[in-house]
Amino acid sequence: MRPAPMLAAGLAATTLVLVILNAYLVFRNQGIEAEVQQRQLIINQSLQVSQVSNVLLQMLGQTVVNTKDPAIQSLLGEFGITVTENAPAAPAAPAAAPQ
Repeated sequence: MRPAPMLAAGLAATTLVLVILNAYLVFRNQGIEAEVQQRQLIINQSLQVSQVSNVLLQMLGQTVVNTKDPAIQSLLGEFGITVTENAPAAPAAPAAAPQ
């Protein structure tokens, strides 16, 4: 047998193996991409929940300051959150007049 047909058959077999390998890798990558997208969705949702939690805690803290409600203050204390009222800012001293 001549080398040219054997070489062509070898190249055809190699091409077929590479096509099958490529198809396998494409399907595998699609599965990994779907998993990564799911994880990213969970991360994005947790960021939104975190922002809502911060606003809720600020509102509860402001309610404790305004109403002095001991029930809310003890509830926040159970989670390690202490509420203190900031003193109002002192008025600025007048600037000294130049001499």
